[in-house]
Parts: sequence; structure tokens; C-alpha cells
Amino acid sequence: MNLFLDAQQQQSPVFLIVLIVIMFAFIYFFQWRPNKKRQAEYKKLLESLEVGSEVLLNGGLLGTITKLRVEDDLVQVEIAKGVIITTKRGFVVQVLPNGTIESIVNDNKASKKASKGESEAVEGEKK
Repeated sequence: MNLFLDAQQQQSPVFLIVLIVIMFAFIYFFQWRPNKKRQAEYKKLLESLEVGSEVLLNGGLLGTITKLRVEDDLVQVEIAKGVIITTKRGFVVQVLPNGTIESIVNDNKASKKASKGESEAVEGEKK
């Protein structure tokens, strides 16, 4: 029992200081630094917004920016023909390549036509 107590008393404070330094280095390199990089990239993304950009909003909506209001940090996004919503600039998650929304709409129309044709063929076989 005395050996255990002697071992604890002989531990130097240098070990504790080195351990604290290692903890701060770990937190810096694996949390603070990557988070700062992400924030800088996101800030650059928000600054690059312009009228006509296709964007993905926080709620999953896709749309095209129709108007930017810099003074109150708002954007107007057209999510369908004639349907315009106003939202904060910070709700923009991603800027999409131009033509993405059009290709998604065309793919959906093509898949609906294909599935409709298949269902008609199945009904014809049943009769």
C-alpha cells in the first residue's frame, strides 16, 4: 500500500502540463481549424450568390434566385413557375450548376411517361 502512495506523490507536474498542451492541440487541429475552414467556405458561397443562380435551400427546396436584397440579407427564390419565396440568405445550403433543376424536371417527366407506359402494357395483358 505504501508503494502505491509513494508512486502517486513522485509524479511530476510536467506530465500534467504536457497532457494539457496535447489536449489543446487536439482540440485545435480537429475542431477549431476545420470549423473555421468550413465557415470561410460557406461565407464565400454566400458572397458568390447572384441573380440566376440555382440553389438548394435548407429545407430541401430547389430554386433559382430572382432577386438579392443586400440591405436586409434576403433573397427571393423562384421554386416553380410563378411561385416566388423570400428567405434569408443563410438558408442557402448549396449553389447548383446551371441547368440542374431543368434536368431533374425532365428526368421526372421521362420516368413518369415510362412508368405510365409500363402500367398500360400490364393492363393490356390482363384484358
